[in-house]
Amino acid sequence: MTADHQGIVRMESQEKKSAIADNLRKQIKSVSELSDILQREYAALREMKFTEVEIISGDKSRILKHLETMEQALKDLLDPSHQTGSALNLRESLHALDPSDRHDLKKLESQFRTLVSQCQHQNQVNGAVITVCHQFTEKALAVLHGRSAATKTDVVYGRNGQTESEVRSQTLTKA
Repeated sequence: MTADHQGIVRMESQEKKSAIADNLRKQIKSVSELSDILQREYAALREMKFTEVEIISGDKSRILKHLETMEQALKDLLDPSHQTGSALNLRESLHALDPSDRHDLKKLESQFRTLVSQCQHQNQVNGAVITVCHQFTEKALAVLHGRSAATKTDVVYGRNGQTESEVRSQTLTKA
């Protein structure tokens, strides 16, 4: 390889590194925004502001679509000819770069993965809150309709200590 060719390859490597770094920074910014959205969603769920939860759901969808677009752009940067048949792993791709180019990108990749992990955790917490709210609502509706509020996992015992499959209708109020 001639010195000129090495210089061109090095320049292409620097451009690629710069493009990957820019993409990761944009993704980090978007994931940070997603984290804020998930915190807003948790607060709205806790305060039972369900109209706000619907609005926040739209915000989540928008940011997730944006992240998908950036992820595809990163895959295109890492494997522009799509020769691998499957998308390259970011860590594998960083390992393939010149060692002098890896350090900054690995820091960005680590920061990105940490934020994604935090978002996944918060999303699971929010999902659990939604599940509990849904179960409570289903039980309340069952009682209002005169049906058993017991679910398949609930066990109801009668006065004699025997399990009962159906709870009798109860008067909620008298006029």
